[in-house]
Amino acid sequence: MVRPGPRRLDAYVSLGGLWLDPVLPESFGDLHITNAPTGAGPVTIDAAGTGATVHNLPEGMVLHRGHRPWITELVEQAKLRPEKQGEAQS
Repeated sequence: MVRPGPRRLDAYVSLGGLWLDPVLPESFGDLHITNAPTGAGPVTIDAAGTGATVHNLPEGMVLHRGHRPWITELVEQAKLRPEKQGEAQS
């Protein structure tokens, strides 16, 4: 039986990023994924242990090591950003 673990690959196009945080047991060996969908285009991922390399990352998409920020973290970050000129306040 295969049990899914915590999400370690998260392509979030609206945030412009691909979050990758592999944790593969040594006994698993190397992992090679071709045409992994990101929403902005397919990528190739090579992973072993806690390291990974991504090839063909779509233009404008940024690779982040670690997990994608939780929604609460994003809300806190948004509170810290200065308001842009001309934006309406709610």
